[in-house]
Amino acid sequence: MKNAPVLKAAPILCALILLAGQTIAMATENTYAGTKILSGDRTVENWYNAFNVCYQSSQKSTTVTETSKDGQTSTVTTTTTTEMEWMGGSVKATISKTISDSSSADGATSHAESTTTHLFDADGKLLGASGSTTTTGTAANGDQSTSTTVDTYELKYGDPILTQSVTNQTTTKGGQVSDTATSTRTYQYELLGGQMRKVSETSVTHSESPETATTAKTTTDTVTTTKYVRNAEGVITNMTQTMSGESVAIGENNSRYVSKLSAGDYVATFTFDEDQGWYMSYEKQPWTQYVAA
Repeated sequence: MKNAPVLKAAPILCALILLAGQTIAMATENTYAGTKILSGDRTVENWYNAFNVCYQSSQKSTTVTETSKDGQTSTVTTTTTTEMEWMGGSVKATISKTISDSSSADGATSHAESTTTHLFDADGKLLGASGSTTTTGTAANGDQSTSTTVDTYELKYGDPILTQSVTNQTTTKGGQVSDTATSTRTYQYELLGGQMRKVSETSVTHSESPETATTAKTTTDTVTTTKYVRNAEGVITNMTQTMSGESVAIGENNSRYVSKLSAGDYVATFTFDEDQGWYMSYEKQPWTQYVAA
């Protein structure tokens, strides 16, 4: 089961009119809104034979969360169903499905369906796992977005460990493609407290936006690395994050404007909440923009 998504404010690159040779420093600051659980329930169904041996099981949980700031809210309803079957002398989880629906005060909506499948041989030995997620959404201005994610797993000490997620996203405006993005996220683990624990993840993202009446054609590449500081038992005690990036905008006269993220001045603050755990509460992205020679 995957963690419920945390809603974030997307970074915004400002369009600037520059004279040749100028450089302009700018910063994007994101303060993340608080999230709380409104309701949750869980149902477990078990099937037994005449000898009181469970040979099949099904679990279903539903959680409703709300994110709010300055009186504006968004609500997410997430339902996860896990099916378990008798294999190799015991009941094992074969497939897990998660459906998530969100809506916000401005009318934006999204729907996501995620599936993780465990593969076994005839004797019930785990061979591997696979996963995928499809998300569709409608923004407040009517833009439509679709993304697909493919998850890759590896067996570590007999357990399936998520090692890579590749996401492709497309946004359409008026039926025409307006933005595209591809993101590859890789995960690193260490054996701590008797379990494989995630200690870092790196996301490499490439996005493209076409020229519009008010903005230039833009391509952006970023690399973000998040590290999970854990103690010997594997408990997270802190989190850190670094980011680097470059964005290129092509003007009407084919002028080339480049924005670079000052990695040394990048700031990410993580906060611990007793209910929600660790989360990023603040982010500052300092960009410097100039006309390319």
